[in-house]
Amino acid sequence: MKFKLTIHGQEVPSREPKAMAQFANRSLTDNLGRAERSYVSEGIDAYFKGETDRAIEKLMSALNINPRNAEACLYMARVCKMKNAPAIAIGYFDRAVEADPNNSEARIERGLAVLEKRSGLWSDASNALADFSTAFILNSNEVRALYYMGVCKHRMWDYGDALALFERYSELAPIDILAARELEIYREKTRTFGHYSDMSLMHRTFMYS
Repeated sequence: MKFKLTIHGQEVPSREPKAMAQFANRSLTDNLGRAERSYVSEGIDAYFKGETDRAIEKLMSALNINPRNAEACLYMARVCKMKNAPAIAIGYFDRAVEADPNNSEARIERGLAVLEKRSGLWSDASNALADFSTAFILNSNEVRALYYMGVCKHRMWDYGDALALFERYSELAPIDILAARELEIYREKTRTFGHYSDMSLMHRTFMYS
């Protein structure tokens, strides 16, 4: 009976150089994968505990192993927002979306980060709108995306579409009583003046007006 040596459940090959090299590369990849997952897990844990410096340390360690780890990029963006570094946060949101284009959560958060710049630029509202629209297409349960699409349309002076989106959101999220009340105000102002330039009463959107 031939004896087989195993390490972590993997058979150690014979001493042929090519076979040994393949085994070594496979083992290194497995070890790096475990380390990457561990760093991401520790970084997320630190984030939720409010330990931002530790979170950055762990998440950066993961990204040093795999720069395209979408989850690490997403949480790095969130940490940067906590540390009041919005421009850097947007850069990490960009990386998260690039690594995982189907991540609706990352797209919504990037859109919000862009709006929070308060630049007043039409292009920023347009870019944020694209993220919110794509997020809703990817995941129709993300009804909050409709609300934020309405905010973007308001910023782009398209008050009719903004109203329609707020109404659609209210239909899909009837439990949001405050939004329903705000909708009535927006509807009345739009009907009376043709637009509603004062968004200060919109509880989630005042910062974007």
